[in-house]
Amino acid sequence: MRRLPWLLLGALVLAQIGYPLTSGSGRAGLTVVTVLIGYATSVTHALVSRGVRVTAVLVAVTTGGGLAVEALGVATGFPFGAYAYAGDLGPKLAGVPLVIPLAWTWMAWPAWVVAGRVTTRWRVPLAAIALAGWDLFLDPQMVAEGYWTWSDPHPALPGVPGVPLTNYLAWLLVALLMMSALSQLLGRDPCYAKSDNRVPFLALTWAYASSAVAQAVFLDLPGTVLTPLSWLLAATVGALTLHTAVNALLLRRLRAPGEAVDEPVAVLLPVRNEAGRVEPCLRALLAQRGVPRLRIVALDDGSTDGTAGMIEEHGIRVVEGAPPPAGWLGKPYACQQLADLVPDASVLVFVDADVVLAPDAVAAAVAGLRAARADLLSPYPRMVARTAGERLIQPLLQWSWLTFLPLRAMERSARPSLAAAGGQFLVADRAGYDRAGGHAAVHDQVLEDVALARAVKRAGGRIALADASALASCRMYAGWRELADGYAKSLWAAVGWPVVLLLLALYALPPLLVTVAPAAGLTAYLLGVAGRVISAAATGGRAWPDALAQPASVVAFAWLVARSRRLHRQGRLTWRGRSVP
Repeated sequence: MRRLPWLLLGALVLAQIGYPLTSGSGRAGLTVVTVLIGYATSVTHALVSRGVRVTAVLVAVTTGGGLAVEALGVATGFPFGAYAYAGDLGPKLAGVPLVIPLAWTWMAWPAWVVAGRVTTRWRVPLAAIALAGWDLFLDPQMVAEGYWTWSDPHPALPGVPGVPLTNYLAWLLVALLMMSALSQLLGRDPCYAKSDNRVPFLALTWAYASSAVAQAVFLDLPGTVLTPLSWLLAATVGALTLHTAVNALLLRRLRAPGEAVDEPVAVLLPVRNEAGRVEPCLRALLAQRGVPRLRIVALDDGSTDGTAGMIEEHGIRVVEGAPPPAGWLGKPYACQQLADLVPDASVLVFVDADVVLAPDAVAAAVAGLRAARADLLSPYPRMVARTAGERLIQPLLQWSWLTFLPLRAMERSARPSLAAAGGQFLVADRAGYDRAGGHAAVHDQVLEDVALARAVKRAGGRIALADASALASCRMYAGWRELADGYAKSLWAAVGWPVVLLLLALYALPPLLVTVAPAAGLTAYLLGVAGRVISAAATGGRAWPDALAQPASVVAFAWLVARSRRLHRQGRLTWRGRSVP
């Protein structure tokens, strides 16, 4: 029985391969057969992997719901617009060919399963987009064959005549309703992890890929491929830019508190060969105010350039760090040693040597931690970028989490995977830090800041992000060479190839699409630029003209990821004189 979905998927692939090789009544008959096989594939997989109840809900919502909404559409013109089916697709019920609601189920199941693999919180909208996106191929192809027609197909997408915009919007609306119903009736998917979900993954991938190839190569409908894809891409970029704007409005912002912080606070400064950059940081730390019970402790992690002596000259306590034990990386061990030196501090403020704080920054950070009722607060400083290479890459830091991370949902969610943090300026409640295991819990992590945030969540704690651009600045790297080497040590662990390819498709491809789909390509590009402008405005960055280079920024970032992964694979990563495993 478990082999049956695979056999059906194979038959589905063969049927779709045969579609462009047929014509006339033979093509219409093969269309019906293809839908029947696709329906059987989805329903059988649901039955085998999830059981009778899930399958019954799937059929009721998508087959029954599909028939109902199609019958409503044929009878009233709502919500798809006024349209009618020809008689080529077999018997009808209420004016709707019986294969049509089966097609809804065919694609709804793989869309639902794949979306659940990508995200749980945003599963419903992502699944709806995956289902509705298929219609960008389906309707133009079926209209070209004469299987159904609209009485008034205007306005339509540029390059895709015969299908009104109302139809695509209605598909998205119906898909959202269907996926919402599945979410309410099925809840979480406890069988997901132990189920073989390769069939729906391959079915969804094949549906999109085969439609694109068939229309571009075999069916002489290249415009129906590139134009819908371009508009789908533009809509996706637009949705992400809207998310950037929402996050920018909701972003916590550190402000100087109205009264002094009345608790013991320790600023902890791990350093290694920082003599060329640490002095502004030291002067700023000594100028802190509003924290009467403040202590500043630095740990010299084996510097060979006189960093420790420079810190001592400023009157700040410096402790000589021990070499990292086996299995530890340098920075987590330095931070853990620092935390152990101040057992009576109720708040730990970790600061990197390249961060320069305003006089009220520490007080504001502690107040922000308490206001958010968090165990770990990550106040992001303003990124200083002076050279062309820095200006190309550094703005992507704040832009990335504003664009892709639901900030307030991250704070409320207990899921460790939904976490972000920046190690340059990190504020921890001592009790929450200890419950999470401190830096000992992340002793072997290259991205120790994000790993610590996840450890806090696993321990039942709460994390938060805040904009600290008015109170802190950071120039992480001085020039392209240092930037490339700095990112090389961690990008291999932070960013996978699927993310890189997605970024390239969304933000580097639009300028190329301008040549084949001018309106959609230009719209996608400008929406990407708008996202960068919003991010810069929200975090104290430079908007113009840097945002115009967003496609180049993403391409350069992709190169940095590729370089990092190559150096890691070759075992050639080093930082501050130490090898990075």
